[in-house]
Amino acid sequence: MALLRPHISVVTTIGQDHYKSFRGAEAAAVEKRQLVSSLREDGIAILNKDDPLVIAMAEVCRGTVLTYGLDVAADVRGKVVESRWPDCLSMMVSYQSEETLVRTRLLGAHLTTPVLAACATAGVWHSAGCCCNSRVSAGLRSYVE
Repeated sequence: MALLRPHISVVTTIGQDHYKSFRGAEAAAVEKRQLVSSLREDGIAILNKDDPLVIAMAEVCRGTVLTYGLDVAADVRGKVVESRWPDCLSMMVSYQSEETLVRTRLLGAHLTTPVLAACATAGVWHSAGCCCNSRVSAGLRSYVE
């Protein structure tokens, strides 16, 4: 990571996905922490407020921290999550004083975390003045109604 200085780092969860490489969640967290500690001072860390190992990474961020999750203290917060077969995942997403209904084409409440991470990241991208090109827009439309 010494060569990379990302503008934005997104950390979703620390699970057992990388058990073979790291032999535990704590070791995986140490590795992923580098994504946050390598941010520039004007960078943004987008962190999952619902995962204690992820939110602990905020202490090494030199830039801004934006949180997301179901936790009432999350900056980008999901509420009223619904996902009952055969209906797709939907939820209310709030940020500051704004709230919007997000309906996806995804099945399963287990996808709430990545959807909220995407919402937080898209918000950062949009507030920076970036516009979606047609290819990105088409990709987003394939997952969100």
